[in-house]
Amino acid sequence: DYLLTSPTRHDGIWMPISPFPSLALGALVLDNKWLRLGGSDRQLVLAADSVLVKGEARFELVNTEVSCNGLVITNKGVMELYGEGGSNPGLTVEHDAVLADKSYFTVYAGEATGVGTAAVGVEVGGRFDIFDNAWIYPWSHPTNGGSTRFAAGALTIAADSGINGVGKGYKNRVDAPAVANGGPGWGGDAYAGGGYGGRGGGDKGGAIYGDERYPLQCGSASGDTSTYGTPGGGLIWLKVAGRFVLDGVLNASGTSGSSIYGSGGSGGGVYVSCRLFEGTSGSLVADGGSGGTHTRGGGGGGRIAVWRVRHAYTGGLPSVKAGEGFATVLAEDGTVYWGDLPASGTIMMLR
Repeated sequence: DYLLTSPTRHDGIWMPISPFPSLALGALVLDNKWLRLGGSDRQLVLAADSVLVKGEARFELVNTEVSCNGLVITNKGVMELYGEGGSNPGLTVEHDAVLADKSYFTVYAGEATGVGTAAVGVEVGGRFDIFDNAWIYPWSHPTNGGSTRFAAGALTIAADSGINGVGKGYKNRVDAPAVANGGPGWGGDAYAGGGYGGRGGGDKGGAIYGDERYPLQCGSASGDTSTYGTPGGGLIWLKVAGRFVLDGVLNASGTSGSSIYGSGGSGGGVYVSCRLFEGTSGSLVADGGSGGTHTRGGGGGGRIAVWRVRHAYTGGLPSVKAGEGFATVLAEDGTVYWGDLPASGTIMMLR
C-alpha cells in the first residue's frame, strides 16, 4: 500500500502511481492539473476522505475502485472513469456529491458479465446535486453493452444540466471484427435502422428486445458497416432511495445518419426508480436517430420506465419517437412505462 499524507495537492501535469495496488488519502485536491491513476493491466483501490476537482482539472481513473466521504467537481473540472482490459472502475461516495459549474463526469464502462447486468456502479449515499451546466456522460461498452448504474440517497438535476447518453450505446459494425456487435437490434443491412423498444426502419430493420418495465440495456446500432453507420443510445439507469427532482435532461437517443447516407441508431434505455419523483421542467428522451434521404431507415424508439412511490412531476412527457426515415418500412416508436412502487411502512394485523 502507498500512503499519502493529508491534504494532498497535485501540482504537476502527470502523476502515474499505477504500480501501487492501493492508495489511502486524507484529502485529494486537483486544481487546474491532470492526474491519471490505474492502468489497463491492473486494478487500483483508492480511498480518500474527500475529493475536490476544480479549476479545469482533469482526474482520470482506469480500472480504479474509488471510495470517499465526499466528492465535489466544479469550475470546469473533469472526472473520468475507464473500464479496460476486461476490468471495470467504480465509485462509492459515503455522503454527498456535487457536480457543478460547467463540469462533467464521464464513465466509459467495460464489459459486463452478462446481458443486462451492471458493468460499473456509481453510488452516492447522501445527496447528489447536479447544476450550473454540469453533465454526466455514461458510455456503454460498444460491443458488449456493459453499462453504468447510478444510485443516490437523493438526486437533483437542475434545468441547465443533465445526463447525456446520446449515441453512447452499441456501436455500428465498422472494421469488423474489431467492433463485431451492433447490439441485439442491429440493423440487417446498410439501409436498416437499429431497433430496441420499436423496430428499426428498413426491410431488415433491427429487432425489438428487452423489457418495457425494466430497461436494462443500451440501444443498438444501424446496419451500415461503413463510416456512415451510427450507434444506438446509451443506458441511463438511476436508483434514488428518496427524492428525485428532475428539472434537467435525461437523454439516451440514438444517433442520426448523415443527411443523405447512413441509417439511424435506436433510442437507448432510461430507467428511474425513486420514492418521490418531482420537477417542473425536466425531459426524458430516448428517440431513435433519423436516416438519410437515400432510402435509409430511421432508428426505433428506445425504452423509458419510471418507478416511484409518489408522483409530483409536471415536466415534459417522456419521448421515445421513432427516427425519421426514407425506407419503404418506417421505424416504430419505443415504449414508456410508469410503475408504482409500494409505500414503505408497517402493517399491523389484529385478530
